[in-house]
Amino acid sequence: MSFPSLPNPFSSSSSSSSSTQSNTTSPSSAESTALKNQIMQTLQTEGNVQNAKYLIQKVNENCFNHCIPADASTSLTRSESTCLSACMEKYIEAWNTTSRTYIARISREAPGVTAAVGGAGGAGLGGLGGMQGPDVGKEMF
Repeated sequence: MSFPSLPNPFSSSSSSSSSTQSNTTSPSSAESTALKNQIMQTLQTEGNVQNAKYLIQKVNENCFNHCIPADASTSLTRSESTCLSACMEKYIEAWNTTSRTYIARISREAPGVTAAVGGAGGAGLGGLGGMQGPDVGKEMF
């Protein structure tokens, strides 16, 4: 059984005409910039979500271990509830202070990096995830 000979599409000496080439055009510079900005915003949002999940996990671990005794009943007592509230507030405030301090240090040491970590004002709970616009410097909690 013999097969017909097919032209090699990778050969530089192909006999196909140039009219079969694709007429697609590359995106304009503005479209490329808009796409890049959209991707950066998506990544920053995902970073904020990951930071928030991590913070909640750590608050749960640390505050639960600190405020709830091993032999606790199935419902929270008033003192346990008060302890948890105070612990969470302190933990989140410490997180926000640490984030603001870190971002301020980064902005002093490498000014070009500031935009990548959310601006010099700090980003609160989102931490280093990169809040932009009017929310820069605001704490999420």
